[in-house]
Amino acid sequence: MKQLKEYTNTKKNISFHKLSYLYKLCTTNNKNILNINKHKSSISNHQNTNSINVNNTNLNENSSSNINTNINNTSKLQAFKIRLYWGIILFFFSVLILLLGHLYLSLLVLILVTLVYNEIVSIKSSENKDKKLPQLFYIRWYWFFLTILTIGIPWAIPKLQQHKFFIFKYILKYHSINMFVLFIIGYIWFILSLRKYTLKYQFSQMGIILLTSLFVVTQYLMHIANIYSGLIWFFIPVSCVVINDTFAYIVGILFGRTKLINVSPNKTVEGFVGSSIITILWGLFATYVLQNYKFFICPQNNITFIPFYTLIHTDCEYSSIFEKQVYKVPIKLAVLLRFNKIYYTKMVIHGFVLSLFAAFLAPFGGFFASGFKRALKIKDFGTIIPGHGGVTDRLDCQIFIGMFTYIYMKTFVKVKNKVKYQYDLVIDSIQKMDSKEVLCLFNQLKTIIENKKEISKVEEQKT
Repeated sequence: MKQLKEYTNTKKNISFHKLSYLYKLCTTNNKNILNINKHKSSISNHQNTNSINVNNTNLNENSSSNINTNINNTSKLQAFKIRLYWGIILFFFSVLILLLGHLYLSLLVLILVTLVYNEIVSIKSSENKDKKLPQLFYIRWYWFFLTILTIGIPWAIPKLQQHKFFIFKYILKYHSINMFVLFIIGYIWFILSLRKYTLKYQFSQMGIILLTSLFVVTQYLMHIANIYSGLIWFFIPVSCVVINDTFAYIVGILFGRTKLINVSPNKTVEGFVGSSIITILWGLFATYVLQNYKFFICPQNNITFIPFYTLIHTDCEYSSIFEKQVYKVPIKLAVLLRFNKIYYTKMVIHGFVLSLFAAFLAPFGGFFASGFKRALKIKDFGTIIPGHGGVTDRLDCQIFIGMFTYIYMKTFVKVKNKVKYQYDLVIDSIQKMDSKEVLCLFNQLKTIIENKKEISKVEEQKT
């Protein structure tokens, strides 16, 4: 019986162990299955969240790009409004100065030249080094005023002869030697101001001073000579450059697609071509209209200080370049055009040449300034004019047009109109003579006039 009980107990233990083993196996399998399912579900959830994040990022990028474009458009519109507002102010201010007269317009040119010179020479200057070199500030302005005196004295003093100062005679007579002495003084002054550890900075500043004085100041001063030759010789070229610069900006914004030059990325081919056409049309129209007003065509031999005096009292004889001429159109072309005559003046042709230069060559002054700014890694030369930058940024295209107009007049206009324009040169040269030389010239002119009278009497008797 004992043996039978022991046998049954062992059987129960074995079956219990088997059942416990099977239970553990089932529970572990269930746990593994649950873990796998959880892992799969986590992976799927992670993928879903990733897809949601990707969609969100795409939406954010699209929204941010839209926001950036809106910001750029609003900033461009705001910049255009500021530019337009100050452009209108500058326009009316310039018209007021123009009406005040030749002297005040010349003073405006001098002020603008001074601001341009200051902006250019201040670009690469260092405040710390300038404090250690206090003489450099005075050297900069010494050379500026020396350039103005060298060019301005021979031109200005003959026009001030109505204000008779005895010193004018000696200033004109010894002008060349005086300017040379002042040049030597400036040269020695610069050498004595050199310091051992700032040589590179001082010589670089001196190079900028000399280049700006000769290349920029000298050419801008030619505008003053053009003003006193007749306001039309100042207004037409300057206004053509302004029109070209303005419409290059407007047409470039509206239709610009193709870049014109790498140095200036904002300049486009469409803007260049469109503004050139408008500039030429403006030059022809403005010349045709202004040649009928003596305020614009009459040269001024004297400097007048009274405001608006020349606007009211200007009077002169019309030159041959303002006389109307007729061009007969060929018959075949007249049939197509339905008119056979074209009325024009030589001044209109001169205005056409000046507008061509302003349209196609003057913009390269702006390209040069843009390249200079890129080389120095600056946006503008200054901030004196809101929306426009500095004075140099607005007048960079005016660098060449003043000198070109002066040389063009001297070459093609004054030679052909000797009676009108050479008279001023003769008077200027006479005023530079001594009293003995003037008396000798008077006697020679008297004999010439008497000889011409006798010749005319003989011709009358023959007829």
